[in-house]
Amino acid sequence: MTVGRKVLVGIGGAALVLVVAGAALTAYLGRARPAYNVGADGLALGGFDPVSYFADGGAAPLPGDPAITARHDGRVYRFASAASRDRFVADPARWEPAYGGWCAYAVANGYKFEVDPESWIVEDGRLLLFYRGVLGDARAEMQKEGVADGVRKADANWPALAREG
Repeated sequence: MTVGRKVLVGIGGAALVLVVAGAALTAYLGRARPAYNVGADGLALGGFDPVSYFADGGAAPLPGDPAITARHDGRVYRFASAASRDRFVADPARWEPAYGGWCAYAVANGYKFEVDPESWIVEDGRLLLFYRGVLGDARAEMQKEGVADGVRKADANWPALAREG
């Protein structure tokens, strides 16, 4: 086989891999997902304390204690302290993450995607979570494009996305 032919075969193989990977990613993004991003056991936020994200809760996500929990609409939340749990129970809507705990940047772009519970922003009193991993940093992308504009898009997309799955 000549060098030119080897190069063409290599390019063709690489193109095939990209097509298959693109199709797999499209299928993954398009699959039905529940309204709320929870584990199989109903655990929300990967076990992080939702109150801890906010300024009056410490402004840094803290892992919740498995012994200090509250259930809200079928979702289980863990808390770093009983006081944090009590604040949540008094007003769950204030503390729950926006967009069912899915990636805010993904929702702004019309789909649901997993999150890294340590990648977040509190914007206008709402907890926004983001994906961060091998595919990139969604929080950085949303900040680059403008958080307020991203929230407007996500707010517009969320009602339809929430009904899926």
